[in-house]
Amino acid sequence: MFRFLTVAAGLAALSCGASAITISDNLGNAVASTEFVGGDTWVAGEFATDGTLYTLSSITLLLETETPGTARLDLYTDNASKPGTLLGTLISPSIPSTLLPAVFGGNGIALQPNSLYWAVLSAPSGGFAWGWTESSSGTGAGFLHAWGATDDAGASWFTSDIEPLLMNVSATPGPVDGVPEPGSFGLLAFFGLPVLALLVRRSRAPRSVR
Repeated sequence: MFRFLTVAAGLAALSCGASAITISDNLGNAVASTEFVGGDTWVAGEFATDGTLYTLSSITLLLETETPGTARLDLYTDNASKPGTLLGTLISPSIPSTLLPAVFGGNGIALQPNSLYWAVLSAPSGGFAWGWTESSSGTGAGFLHAWGATDDAGASWFTSDIEPLLMNVSATPGPVDGVPEPGSFGLLAFFGLPVLALLVRRSRAPRSVR
C-alpha cells in the first residue's frame, strides 16, 4: 500500500505545473530617480509574454512610501500602446518607507500567449514613489522598456520607451489554478496507469500461508 501511495504521489507531481520563472526584469539596474503615484496620478510599466500560457505569480516594484496609505497594482491589457482593459488586481504588500522592492501577489491572473500587458500602480490613499532607471536593458522573454503615466486617473496616458520603471514580473507556465496541460495527462496515461495497474494487481494477490 505504501508503494502504491508513493507512486501515485509521484505521478501527481508529474502532472503539476512548473515553478515560477522571470519573464521580465530590470530591478538590477541603477536607480536614477522616482515617479510619484497618488490621487489621480497613476504610473504603469509594460511587459509581454512569449508563446506560453502563464499564471501570474508576482510583480515586484521598487517603491517607497511618501505619505502613508494604500498602494494598488492592477493588470491591464494593451490598447494602442497604452493600458486598455482591467484584468485584475494584485495582492498588495506593505510598502517600505525607503526605496526597496515591494512584492505584489499575482492573485491567479492568467497571462495569454504573445500578449502585451501593463502593470498600473495607483494610490487610493497616500502617496508613493516608483523608481526608474536610465538604462533600457533588462532580462526575460517579455522585457520591454516602455512605461506610462496619467494625471487624470487613466482618462489619458503619456507613454515613453526610454528611462523605464524598475520592475520584475514572475509567472508560472500553465493554466490558472494548477490545472495540468493536456500533455501532462498524456504522460500520466502513458507511464502512470500501467504502473498503478500493476501495483493494484500485486496488492490483490493472496498472501502465502506460513
